[in-house]
Amino acid sequence: MDASDSADVRFDRVVPVATVGPPGWYTDRKGFLLGGGGVAAVWLGGAAGVLDDVFDLLQDKADEHQLAHLGALHAVVTSAATHLEHTARLVDADTATEVHLATCRAVVEHAAWEVVDRVPRAVGPTPLSRDRAFAQRLADLQVYVRQHHAERDLAALGRAVLAAR
Repeated sequence: MDASDSADVRFDRVVPVATVGPPGWYTDRKGFLLGGGGVAAVWLGGAAGVLDDVFDLLQDKADEHQLAHLGALHAVVTSAATHLEHTARLVDADTATEVHLATCRAVVEHAAWEVVDRVPRAVGPTPLSRDRAFAQRLADLQVYVRQHHAERDLAALGRAVLAAR
């Protein structure tokens, strides 16, 4: 992500001339949670791409510990993909709730962090220090998944689950 064209902008002495909506309007609108599901799909794509690289790196030479990491990573990424597909079907049927969408984000976020945590243990330091593209993809995934607000989003999910019961 360090190669992206991001910039900081500072506005001084700007006077607002119009209000788009009341406080909370942007995050409370119907499409906001759907957009969060789209971001989760991107996180999952990043995690799956890194995992594909790991499969290629360890093909025909993985030891038992590496195989254990591969098995765990396959399980968590496949589970997240299945959950994302299920949630997408609910969205298409117009039956997805805030709980469905927030749970989907949490499941995919967990899978992405498993990839970020386990991949270095599975492959060791060599590809992280000698394969710039691989190391960059893993680093980018970590930065991108930070769009999830961690415990704040999980607390919101907990509130929504309690309210739905």
